[in-house]
Amino acid sequence: MSSLIVEVCAVEEIAQHPNADRIERVRVKNWWCVATKGYYKVGDKAVYVPPDSIISEELGQRWGIAKYCSPLAKDISGERPPGLRVRASRFRGVSSFGTIQDPDDKTWPVGLDVCEHYGITKYEPPVKDSDGDTAPPVAAFHAYTDIENLGNFPGIFQDGEEVVVTEKLHGTNSRVGWVYHPHLESGGFIWQRMAGSHGNRRKEFNDKGIRSMYWMPFAVSDADCPVMTLLLQVGEIEKAKSAIICFGEIFGAGVQDMQYGQKGKSFRIFDISVDGNYLDWKKLKGYVEADSALQLVPILYQGPFSMNKMNELVDGPTTVCKAEDIKEPFKGREGIVIKPVKERFDPILGGRTILKYVSVDYHERKNKNKTEDH
Repeated sequence: MSSLIVEVCAVEEIAQHPNADRIERVRVKNWWCVATKGYYKVGDKAVYVPPDSIISEELGQRWGIAKYCSPLAKDISGERPPGLRVRASRFRGVSSFGTIQDPDDKTWPVGLDVCEHYGITKYEPPVKDSDGDTAPPVAAFHAYTDIENLGNFPGIFQDGEEVVVTEKLHGTNSRVGWVYHPHLESGGFIWQRMAGSHGNRRKEFNDKGIRSMYWMPFAVSDADCPVMTLLLQVGEIEKAKSAIICFGEIFGAGVQDMQYGQKGKSFRIFDISVDGNYLDWKKLKGYVEADSALQLVPILYQGPFSMNKMNELVDGPTTVCKAEDIKEPFKGREGIVIKPVKERFDPILGGRTILKYVSVDYHERKNKNKTEDH
């Protein structure tokens, strides 16, 4: 999950709305919002509130945006919690990511965090039933990178930097690994399989003998398991000392509200780490594509970075399957994930360089029993 960043920003750019006379497009950082025409000028201060922020109903009314927000889902007791959820929307066909508002104090400096002042919190998806019992955490079997949003971090990718852009799938983050771990019975160390969700390592079977969904990428037998073969191959070639972890997305029937025409569950790989270090894109792609039984997440683009190209790629139909195979009303993309073809550390992000960009069409989809987990 990305961080909640609500701060004072400077208006960077203003553009004409192609289909309206009374509103225009206003950019702060990498976010485009819609505002009344002529209200802002370049250099003005504005508080930017991103999609999936929870604001009070009083604040929504004061800012005049309550009708564009969503009420919160009812809790398990059937009660609806107070507050409104800020959304990404289209206004006469143009995307608007969240909202910009005048700061309560004009002397606030650009970059000031005002979450606490406004009492804004981040929307968190309802807690789901655990799929499989939780197993004790193992340090070497680390969780995947928390990916921040492209809109909050302009300048992370320089124009012209070679990047790879993949389709962000609406499923559940899965990790499977081959990990060097203490063996309690012998007192020594052994290599063993592990699997888990983003936040929890999972036991393979629960007390009723039901196999966890997060173990799905592993075949029951190692002798006929493409993912296990991949882990062993990568470990041998890359001379792994503590862990090889394959990260991917489990999606399809029964996982989220977007099933991508899958009759069952599918698994697509998006990263591999060896001893905590992620493989460069070329290596990752080569390892996975060497076995026809394995699949990467859909690759949408490889080439020089530009915001124009990212805006072109973030919306559109999913590339997982044909539109006619999808039963749900929404047949588009959740968004995109962008990373450099060669892994690098970024001091602003405080870790590896990778960002996501979520589609407005995904936010506005009309699927039944809509779920959000991005």
